[in-house]
This record gives sequence, structure tokens and C-alpha cells, in this order.
Amino acid sequence: MKPSSTIIYFNVISSFGYGIIIMLFVLIFFSNIDLNLNTKVIISILPLFFVSSGLLFSILQLGHPKRIWEVINQWKTSWSSREEIFAILAFIYIVIFFSIWIFFNNSILSNLSIMCAGLFSLITVFCTAMIYTSFKTIPTWNNIFVPIVHILSSLISGAVFLFCILFIFENNNYFLDMFIKILLPITLFTKLLYWYYIRNNNDSSVKAAIRLKKTSEVSFFEELHTTNSKYMT
Repeated sequence: MKPSSTIIYFNVISSFGYGIIIMLFVLIFFSNIDLNLNTKVIISILPLFFVSSGLLFSILQLGHPKRIWEVINQWKTSWSSREEIFAILAFIYIVIFFSIWIFFNNSILSNLSIMCAGLFSLITVFCTAMIYTSFKTIPTWNNIFVPIVHILSSLISGAVFLFCILFIFENNNYFLDMFIKILLPITLFTKLLYWYYIRNNNDSSVKAAIRLKKTSEVSFFEELHTTNSKYMT
């Protein structure tokens, strides 16, 4: 499969931005973090850009603005629909949080907004991973490791970003440092398990693609060819 560049951009960049938001939520609630205005502005600009541009690209890939409502309306059965809904909710609360965090310095409202932003960001990352996990015809995606690796990768990328920003501004955080040291080997180990799993359970065949048993027989209506078929329009 060759996914479009917009899908790749949304998955990588937006997950990175959501990871920053989730880790910022963790730092605010579980660590005594005290940042000056310049540090807050730098931390705010990049994840907001990543999340907003990823959301924009995910909307553009629909091809037509009218399809947005059609996608959202299928939230009961579609992981893509759930992703769009929670991505929009996360974006709203991210904007609210950064506005309060920088301009008003209201701890109660900022804590409440970052809590919602972090929660919706985590759910959005999970929904994104579940879109791929739901493809039963692709064994490398259809397994339990995909959402786990996706979430861990988002968290570790966000944690490393925040660590670098705090290090530049000489604001070292012991909690964040220990968090990375624990999460990084866990992420690597989980990724290795994923590679081991797909290497030993990759049954890529026509029978697997159409969900038939190994004992079933499969025949083609036409032989494989590279020319146009008269049955195709």
C-alpha cells in the first residue's frame, strides 16, 4: 500500500503534537514545573502548529468539504469518524489552554483545559492507531501491538521535545528525565516485540486477504496480467 502524503503527515506530525500536549499535561499535574513566558510561548507554538496542520491535512484528504459531516456522522462504526471528532475537541481545548496559560495565568482554568486537551489528544492518537488496526486484510497492522506502539511513540516524542526545550532554557526537570529513561526502553522493547510478531505471523496471501481457511481453494477469474481488462471501466 502507498498511503498519500497527507495521511503520512497527519499520522507523524499530529501524533508528535498530541504527544507534546499529553506530556505537558503529565508535567503540570505530576511535577512542579515553573516556566517563564518565553518558554511557554516556544512550547505553545510548535504543538499548536503540528496539531492544527495535521487536522487541516486530514480534512483536505476527504476531497470535499461536504464529506466532513458525512465522516463525523459515522462515529458509531468508524474509527476515522471518531478520530476527526476527538481531534477537533482536542484542538479546541489546546487553543483554550495555551490562551489561558500564556495571557491570563489562571491555574484553575489552565489545569482544567490541559486535562481535557491531554485526554482528547490521547484518545485521538488511539483512534488513529485503531484505523490501521481495523484492516483485517493487512496482518502487519491488524494486531494489538499497533495501538500500543503508536501511543508510546507519541508519548516518547513529546517527552523528548519538552526535555530539549527545557534543557535549552536551563530548566531541567527530574521527573521528565526519569520518565524518558523509563519510557524509552519500554517503547523500544514493544517495537521489537511488534517486529518479531509480524515476522512470525505474517500470512500474506490471497486466502488471508479474503479471510478463507488455509484448507480452502482459491481460483482467479482472470490470470495475473498488466494489460487493461475488458471487464474494467
